[in-house]
Amino acid sequence: MTLQLKSLPKLLPLLQQPHRNLNMRRPRLPLLPQLLRVFKSCHRHRNHSRNILQLPLEILLLITEKLALHDMFLLSHTCRAFRHVTVQDWRAAVRRLSFRDRIDFWAGLAYTLPGFWVCSKCCKLHPIHTSDFPMCLRSSRGQWFPCAVDYSQRYGGDYFQVQHHHIQLALKLSRRGNMHQKYLAGLMSTCIYPTHYLKRFKQSYEAEPRIINGQFLLRETWNLSSVTSTCSPLFSEGSVFRLRVCSHLQLFYSNLERSRNLKRLILSARAQVANLTQRELMAISREATLVEDEIELALESPGWWRYNSCMRCHTDFGVMITPGKRIATIQAWHNFGVEGSPMDATWRAHADDAHYTTFECFFRNAHLHHRHGSVRELYYESTPRAT
Repeated sequence: MTLQLKSLPKLLPLLQQPHRNLNMRRPRLPLLPQLLRVFKSCHRHRNHSRNILQLPLEILLLITEKLALHDMFLLSHTCRAFRHVTVQDWRAAVRRLSFRDRIDFWAGLAYTLPGFWVCSKCCKLHPIHTSDFPMCLRSSRGQWFPCAVDYSQRYGGDYFQVQHHHIQLALKLSRRGNMHQKYLAGLMSTCIYPTHYLKRFKQSYEAEPRIINGQFLLRETWNLSSVTSTCSPLFSEGSVFRLRVCSHLQLFYSNLERSRNLKRLILSARAQVANLTQRELMAISREATLVEDEIELALESPGWWRYNSCMRCHTDFGVMITPGKRIATIQAWHNFGVEGSPMDATWRAHADDAHYTTFECFFRNAHLHHRHGSVRELYYESTPRAT
């Protein structure tokens, strides 16, 4: 059955208004005889595009009872028969939902509406703004959205930041393929941060998103090299250096042992507050220092890639050091999942939250397991590998 939802965007402002501002009366629930008359009318005007209406009314009612609220709302706007089957006070029904369920309700509607996305701060739908890109978050804060959006919920570091609605809009526009294709191209464009110089070495950065099998993937690449041949090898000095493989795995100093010690100090203090055992603290410390461990192993076998995965989000990463130990390439592959709600576990595992302190993620996020190397393999699916 073809959904006739062209007028649905006009209903959204009414549905999102506070109840006290609405003058619409609560709909009267239809009696069973009224429902039967509606369906007899549908049977008389039989249409092969509406074969579902040929089902007995009792079975159809059982089916609609299993639907999510957003599916029932969409179904109620398809034809008169389904409007009678699903009739209820939609504003009151949405208002009774918990915050998480309301987010899921709007996310379900946003999946159908091509020009909208769900906001996890004000729990409403916002229209697309085709100047809103991941790379311009700092300059555009509060420019387009009256609620200012929850900018603490995002993924990224100093060079590239992406929010949930950028990912969802890219997936939706790619799926539909019939609108805002220039905006989609901008969302999927490669971000290249120019080479810049740190204390003893220079660094370049690149972020390249892809959509594969309806999933949003991102590859990040950091290239590090010594400034001159007289400098000491990489990762031997103790200068401040920030490299974020994911929200859980970071490098704070170019000296690996110094970076490890800082993490252990922070985790030990936090573990005392959380009343963790020594064994639990050791397990968390091993998780938090995976990047340092792989860089150290790559230094022992220059010219070869070392791969590992984050235990708390869908991220694979790899490290390769050249034989001279003066050039390092670090890559990370992230899978942000399919279209869904901002409350989905896959996105929440990736997203930073500015309201929490450093390494709080190890104490509040459960493990989100995936097969080691599966994200990296999926990223290169049907594409020649080029590192």
